[in-house]
Amino acid sequence: MNDDAVRRASELLLKGATMLQDACPDCNNPIYKLNDGAMRCAYCDKGVIRESSLNKAELKELHQDEDPIYQKIMSLKKQLQAEEDPDKIIKLAETIKKLQEIL
Repeated sequence: MNDDAVRRASELLLKGATMLQDACPDCNNPIYKLNDGAMRCAYCDKGVIRESSLNKAELKELHQDEDPIYQKIMSLKKQLQAEEDPDKIIKLAETIKKLQEIL
């Protein structure tokens, strides 16, 4: 850890944070649990979320940007916004609805 990270870690501990056995997924340094329950990496100086603490819906939302179906829906929505032909609008809307049902 660099000096800034050591200072941040010290400040977190002085404020009552607890150093966890878990490591930051980005830098592999210890994660600190704050009094409000949030988790933070002192080295990266950013918040950390433990996937196991999320419910199924929250976990799905966290990773939806990686889902190819979600990406296709977003692409179709952009096409829908630009489309003026009523038949094509209906076809795009129906496709989006079917894809959303899959998600």
